[in-house]
Amino acid sequence: MGVVPQNFGNATFESKNIRVRVNTQKLLPEFFAIYSQTPKYMAQVKALAKIAVAQATITQKDLDNIKLPLPPLPEQKQIAEILSTVDKKLELLRKRRERLERIKRGLMKDLLTGRRRVRVE
Repeated sequence: MGVVPQNFGNATFESKNIRVRVNTQKLLPEFFAIYSQTPKYMAQVKALAKIAVAQATITQKDLDNIKLPLPPLPEQKQIAEILSTVDKKLELLRKRRERLERIKRGLMKDLLTGRRRVRVE
């Protein structure tokens, strides 16, 4: 799920994708993008999905009938900003952990091959 800005220009969407346009007077795209990844929303989507040729399908009409919580726009904006900040922080922490794991693997390799010695006092 992603948000494509209105000023993105011309774009062609894959036929298996569904483009959702929201009424921005009622729902912020950033809030919808976050909400659409929640277990509650996904359960509604799964409940509407139909099995066709060994895969689940859902129509635009099905998606249009899903009920969404609609807090006031300023609250939606605040929720989206807070969760976006948390996601960015988590991503930075994941990258830091990966970097530290790479350093650890390199150090372990150096220690096991004898390239680096540890003095025992």
